[in-house]
Amino acid sequence: VGVQWFNYHGVCQILVLVTYVSAFMSVWMVVMVTFENYVCICHPQLVTKLCTARRAQLVILLLLVLSTLCYHFPVWTSHVVLISNVSVCTEVG
Repeated sequence: VGVQWFNYHGVCQILVLVTYVSAFMSVWMVVMVTFENYVCICHPQLVTKLCTARRAQLVILLLLVLSTLCYHFPVWTSHVVLISNVSVCTEVG
């Protein structure tokens, strides 16, 4: 990318972790919006029970925890390596 601060130990691992978690969350947020639309259209009597702000916050929190548990491996497998005298953040393994 050409941004040098990406290539520091710690920043590299966090950047890769955030990339994985963001991709996971993006897909599952679409699934949750689709589910909410399904409930609104097919089961309007359940909207007040299932579609609440508190339940949405809980689902988002659970998805964040699940995504972090599933994709914590970049913290251990990403490293800054020197390639042709240039520091590069890369996944090893």
